[in-house]
Amino acid sequence: MTPDWQSKDGQKNPDARRSAQSVWGSRPDQPEIAVRNSARAENILRVVLQLLVMATGLGLTAAFALTPLPKPEASTAVEAGKSAPFVGAWSVSMPTMEVGTPDTDYAICTLPVRIEAANETHIFYLGPRTSKPTPRWN
Repeated sequence: MTPDWQSKDGQKNPDARRSAQSVWGSRPDQPEIAVRNSARAENILRVVLQLLVMATGLGLTAAFALTPLPKPEASTAVEAGKSAPFVGAWSVSMPTMEVGTPDTDYAICTLPVRIEAANETHIFYLGPRTSKPTPRWN
């Protein structure tokens, strides 16, 4: 039986030999092919490591994004359960996080939200256009 890179009349065909080697991989007697396969393995390993690092980075980013913020400590300047510190006229706005987009104002200084004390621990909320108090119980 003749090798696939040699014709039946005994003539060597180098093109057929190269194609057979590319199909079957490196041969021990051909070090340049082994070097090419080694470089290919290094490239594959490099890509796998890059993908692993990216997946780890994305996973950690998602974990940090889902981590709850620490609970703020209660202020000692305001007594808990007392309505007096909140009584008055308030402006209310919602800041936007986009540059060039103005904040949304829900109540402004000329039409403020008013909070009145119902008793020592409860408040009444009056919106910018509300004249009758709406109780907000704790």
